Amino acid sequence: MKASAILPPFGFLCAIIALLLQMGPAWARELWVVDPQGLKGPENALLASIQGVLYKDYAPYNRGRGAVYWHQGKPSVSYRYLLWEQKDRSGGLRPDWLPAGVAEAVERQASGVEAGSEAYALINVHAWSFRDSGGPMGAIGRTIEAPPPRVRVVTATEFFELIAGEAPLRNGKKGD
Repeated sequence: MKASAILPPFGFLCAIIALLLQMGPAWARELWVVDPQGLKGPENALLASIQGVLYKDYAPYNRGRGAVYWHQGKPSVSYRYLLWEQKDRSGGLRPDWLPAGVAEAVERQASGVEAGSEAYALINVHAWSFRDSGGPMGAIGRTIEAPPPRVRVVTATEFFELIAGEAPLRNGKKGD
C-alpha cells in the first residue's frame, strides 16, 4: 500500500503522517507528493520516517526535471519526464511526451555511477491519456520496450534503494 498525499495545510499533513507511522509496516516507506510550493516545502520534515519522496510539481508535473534534493541523507526526487498524450499550442500532440519521445530522452541520458542522479529517470504517466492508442498501460509498454538494455525499469522501492547509494556522496553537501 502506498501513502499518497496532495499537500493540505502542513499541520493536517503531519497528523495524517503521524497516523500512518502508528500503523507501522502496513504502509510503504514512500511518500508521493503533489506540491505547488516546490521541493523544498514541508515534506522534507517527513523524511526521517520514510525512504524518500517522489515529488510531482503541478503544471507541468515534471517542472523539477528530475532534480534530487537531499535532506538528512534522504532524497526528494522530482519527475524527469511526462508520458502524456498532450496537445501543444498548435493542436498537435507533443512528441516528446509520447512513448517514442520519452524513450529517446531516456536513451540520451548519462549512465553509470559517475552520472549520479542524472542517470535516473522518474517518469509520470498520465492515467487519462492514450485513449486511442492502447491506454496508459499500452503507452508504458511501448515506452519500456524502446530503450537499450542498459535501461532498467524498477518499482518505487527499488528506485529508492538504488538512489540511496548516492546518500554517502551527499553528506555535508548543499541540500543536506
